[in-house]
Amino acid sequence: KNKYRSDKNFIIINSLKKIQNYKKIDIVLLNSVIQYIDKDSLEKLLLNFDKILKKNYKIIINDVPKYSRLVELCLFLFLNPKRLLGAFYIIINFRDYIKNHKFYLNNLDIGFLKKNFKYKKIENFNNFKLRHSFILKKKL
Repeated sequence: KNKYRSDKNFIIINSLKKIQNYKKIDIVLLNSVIQYIDKDSLEKLLLNFDKILKKNYKIIINDVPKYSRLVELCLFLFLNPKRLLGAFYIIINFRDYIKNHKFYLNNLDIGFLKKNFKYKKIENFNNFKLRHSFILKKKL
């Protein structure tokens, strides 16, 4: 963020309401957020981007979970022993965790993507392959 602060071609927007103030955006990066947006709101958001982005825009959606949060945490226990204590804490308090952190799985529907965008699915390059990414472009 600090590296590009003086660059007028690079804007960091932390609110969906503020994005409407910028009419010339080429790329939107949604990083590790879509699992916290319900399916209908996410689809509406993606379709509304088409109205405010440049003609040849890209939407990059990173960190899309493949599994539910509980399955992900259990797999993480076996795949990353360094974080064992933290994962155990979340599993023990899972009901409270879910109550305080809404987590939507499969809210990015492939049928919706095929209908509305040209898209590419990319496996995340980390060792665990528990999440993936999408690059969306306008369907011509």
